[in-house]
Amino acid sequence: MRLSTAEPIHSPGELPAAGLVRLHQILAPVGPIPLSENTWMSGVRAGRFPQPVHLSPRAIAWKVEEIRDLVERGPPSEATGSAGNIEMAWRNWVASQPATHAITLASNNVLRLRPGQLPQVRKISPDRFRADVELWHRNVDRRRLGPRYTAHPDQRIRFIGFIERADENVHAHLLADVPEHRPNRHGTIKEIIDLEWAKVTGRYGSVNVQPIRDLGWASYCMKAQFGAALENPSLFLFSRALGITPTP
Repeated sequence: MRLSTAEPIHSPGELPAAGLVRLHQILAPVGPIPLSENTWMSGVRAGRFPQPVHLSPRAIAWKVEEIRDLVERGPPSEATGSAGNIEMAWRNWVASQPATHAITLASNNVLRLRPGQLPQVRKISPDRFRADVELWHRNVDRRRLGPRYTAHPDQRIRFIGFIERADENVHAHLLADVPEHRPNRHGTIKEIIDLEWAKVTGRYGSVNVQPIRDLGWASYCMKAQFGAALENPSLFLFSRALGITPTP
């Protein structure tokens, strides 16, 4: 079946209620299915995964309803190895990512108080928090690598994680791959991370940086956030240094 290009094609970073999605919106880290393109297309050819619709001789897309159904039911076990379901495959994919540090970024934004004033918490939306994380990431790499940091993608910090407690004390746990950093005039890597997060949050936020010594942090990073991120992909954080752009 061929559909005209008038059919809606939705932007990366969202899984709409109806319409068509392209392959990069289906597969991790942007989409909800943690498979490689080769594995996915092999499953399509074998009939294990939904069949695409053809927009042109070289352009294909998938019905989002069929992708949602696949996510909810889970793919056949041979498609995800011993995992047997999407959530376990996601956990395995997260755990397989190279990571040297565990980083927790929090917007514990307790406002400065006047004498006699009760503590208050300034709520921050997930979109604002995501923007803060992206700015922090750019600033950290600029401090480490200099103003031409974008010319060295292999030396940039890479991370994945999930936004948690978006309705109150928003924070995120990140699995970060931090290339070796020799202390420079800006300090150690931990000092740079601390400094730049303080600048972004107006010194109200907090940050914790620890070297990863075992694989337990991957499970902690996932926790119960998989379901929430599946419903709201904006809760999934990853660095642009991964080579995927989460927004149009």
